[in-house]
Amino acid sequence: MIVPVPPGALATPARPDEIVRYLSQAEAWSNERRQELDGLDQAILAAGRRDELTSDMKLALTLWQAIRNRLNEIEKVWDSGRVAAKELQQLATLLWGALDDMSVSVYEAGKLNDAITAGLRTKLNTDPGEEEQLARIRELRAQMERIRDQAALEPAAARPAAEAKYQALTERIEEAEAKRVRGGDVGGLLGPLVEESARLERDLIVGASK
Repeated sequence: MIVPVPPGALATPARPDEIVRYLSQAEAWSNERRQELDGLDQAILAAGRRDELTSDMKLALTLWQAIRNRLNEIEKVWDSGRVAAKELQQLATLLWGALDDMSVSVYEAGKLNDAITAGLRTKLNTDPGEEEQLARIRELRAQMERIRDQAALEPAAARPAAEAKYQALTERIEEAEAKRVRGGDVGGLLGPLVEESARLERDLIVGASK
């Protein structure tokens, strides 16, 4: 499950029915992701890979907690739908504004959490099935679209380097997809791609927010 996209925009409050739908999806994502992270944490300990993967797990849990705190704030302002124009604007700010002590929104933090969790999943299971491989390649392609948009927002001096990294990752993803179509096992290729793509997207988002 991937993090849902909040409705509306920072300057455009969402409709109440959109907020209801989003909260339902966000709660489901939050609960499912916490269960998955707990399971991955146990798998890390069982595999004796605590030193190797603790930093990734810590970041995933930190992002999850920040998102959970913001969802709690949203639900408090939402107050079971007892909202007027003032509260709807507050909700727009909570949905699209930066999280406390972070330079990313709840959605951006969720996408980073998705990517980091996928990376942990890959590192703990380097031989995913065909359907999972296909799903990960689709996620990578969607992520590369976001990275391309973020790279275009870089300052002129930094843009060529960001675009070069984007192009290099895109070519590797295409090569992995071509190998998969030929019947090859790409499980070992996807892990590094997931990790590097997540790192690049995170760096671009953080850089843009600064």
